[in-house]
Amino acid sequence: MTRPRPGARPSEPDVSSAEADVSAAGAGVPAVKPGARAARAGVSTAEGGVRGAGAGARGAKPGVRAAKAAQTRARMLAAARELFAERGYTATSMQAIATRAGVAVQTTYFTFETKRAILKELLDVEVAGDDAPVATLDRPWVAEALAAPPEELLRRLAEATAGIHARVAALLEVVRSAAATDAEIAELWDTNIVQRHTVLAVFTGALAAKKALRPGLNALRAADMALAVLAPETYRLLTRHRGWSDGAWADWAAGTLIDTLLARSE
Repeated sequence: MTRPRPGARPSEPDVSSAEADVSAAGAGVPAVKPGARAARAGVSTAEGGVRGAGAGARGAKPGVRAAKAAQTRARMLAAARELFAERGYTATSMQAIATRAGVAVQTTYFTFETKRAILKELLDVEVAGDDAPVATLDRPWVAEALAAPPEELLRRLAEATAGIHARVAALLEVVRSAAATDAEIAELWDTNIVQRHTVLAVFTGALAAKKALRPGLNALRAADMALAVLAPETYRLLTRHRGWSDGAWADWAAGTLIDTLLARSE
């Protein structure tokens, strides 16, 4: 679901700590900062040889070259996303991604090195909604939600998750499907689950601090339950296969979390 703050350790159940990344995708290993290697994407090729931005770009200003590099990188990511959704991860080749993006295959390899790296970066970007190197728990909506009363906290969490899933659920399904036959992708899928749980544990930890969890329920078990309710599989089942709107899914998820996690007021 989210991209935790780099440097944290997801295996530790201390929900007061920041987190482990995301990404993800996704979900707990530090997420690769989207655009961290954007400057490398401006490499073009001619007759099979990788070279600089080309004779026509040698006199260009650095800002212009960087903008073109970012555009090329974005085209390759968009092409990969389309092909992964159409053909699946395994059936999509680096050559197919390059062809769809309108670049030489050497450019795709030079920029990302591996198809798995493309998939992971896609997850990072789609979860965040942009390529800014800001961890999920550092996003403004998180602080606002954590400061809200318990029911409002869960409603904001459900609404934010619906927005994230609208961008990333289809891609996560690609990851989940490929995990059955690809050990590296299976690791990516497992990481995504850990990352989502890490972020949710921060929210349930906040509920515990507010003494809002129902009797006998601790923050980690509450995070387990939220992980199931807010799973991308559940989102796709109800929105894609049963025709629910994102708003209807968010209302259901929020109501389920409120009924399941919070102590009943007397």
